[in-house]
Formats: sequence, structure tokens, C-alpha cells
Amino acid sequence: MNIIKVLSEDHADIQDLLKRCSYGRRPGTRVKYFVELKRCFEMHSFLEQLILYPALMDAGFDTVHVRARQEEIVELLAELDSLTPEDESWRTKFRVIKKQIEVYITEEEKDLLEASKKNLDSKVLQDLGAAMVAKTAEQRAVQ
Repeated sequence: MNIIKVLSEDHADIQDLLKRCSYGRRPGTRVKYFVELKRCFEMHSFLEQLILYPALMDAGFDTVHVRARQEEIVELLAELDSLTPEDESWRTKFRVIKKQIEVYITEEEKDLLEASKKNLDSKVLQDLGAAMVAKTAEQRAVQ
């Protein structure tokens, strides 16, 4: 599986978790999906920085903007994690994070994944995808 497909599937999983957090009526339900969302986004970001970004930088693509957006979202997720879901500020902050993640995914699919298709050959995309799948399995086994 190539890395474009792997990342697109990650994005779909993250978007599904955003919806589940948004529609969770009970605080316990929101927490359950939020914990999974946070874990999923952090792993996604970590693996992109470990596997995809070096290949794109070698091909001359600048990843500074997307890295900064990822770091901002990870910080917001940590702030939200420190609040209780019963608190109205939790919902307010979650809405901000949700919007940030949606924009991040849209930009990534438009810019980063297109740059990957354009600047990396199919063999490299396949190899990066295989590395991403293997590293994801490895990280999940550790957790």
C-alpha cells in the first residue's frame, strides 16, 4: 500500500473520531473518543515526521508549515486533555481543535499528498507506505 493511501485512511479515521467526539452526549463517551483521537493524531504526526517528511525534504519540498500546524494541534490536544469534559470550556476548546484538524487535513491532502505524488516515484511511495504500516504496528504494540 502506498503512503498516500495510508495517510488518507489515517485522515478518515481522525475525521470519524472528530465526529464521535462531537456527537458524544455523555462526558465518558466524549473522553473515550477524545483519548483515541489524541493518540491517533499524535501517532499520525510522529510517523509523518519520521517517514514522509525526510523523503519530501530530499525532493525539495518545504515541510515547515505543516510541521508547525501539527505541533500547534498537538499542544491544543494536550490543553484539552487537562480539562474535564463536563466543563463547558472543554466543548468550546474542542470545537477550535476540530476546526484546526479539519483545516490541517484539507491542506495536507491538497498540498502534501499532491507534492508526494508529484515529487516521489511510485516505488518510493510504496516503500514509504510499507514503512508507515510497519511502524504503526510497532507503535501500537508498544502502547
